[in-house]
Amino acid sequence: MSDFVSAVVSGIPQVRRSLALLNTGTRTRCIKAVDESLAEAKADALARVPRLTGELAATIRTTRAPDYPTGYLEVGYGTLKRRSRSTGKRRVKHRVPTLANTMPGVYAMVVEFGDSRRNKPAEPFIVPAIEETRPHHEARIAAALIGAASAAESGGAAA
Repeated sequence: MSDFVSAVVSGIPQVRRSLALLNTGTRTRCIKAVDESLAEAKADALARVPRLTGELAATIRTTRAPDYPTGYLEVGYGTLKRRSRSTGKRRVKHRVPTLANTMPGVYAMVVEFGDSRRNKPAEPFIVPAIEETRPHHEARIAAALIGAASAAESGGAAA
């Protein structure tokens, strides 16, 4: 079984062209809306994350593209020092893969989606946070675009 999660997203070139056509005011309003939504999603994820040591919660961060009104949450990257309660003093006869031997971010995926091989149930915190934020984000973006349209109408009427 692979340790990677992949997704196929279509329409990215069209979205990039549309974002490039935004004027400065509209882009600024959309960036502000994305920043507010990212902050809300991060706060919701921090409230939902299971806390044994707090290390996973410390790795939740937001990233936004510098010129585009797009962003995402990153989880599990950074300093996750403790991945198990093992002290390393016992000798293991059979080599069993552990989370310490995996790539960065895998621990967060195991917590979010669970792992049947390790008898670890799913404890989702990122997906529910994003789903909870989605209606607010859509309203923020709509308000930013409507504000841009009304500003264009009033600017066009005055000219």
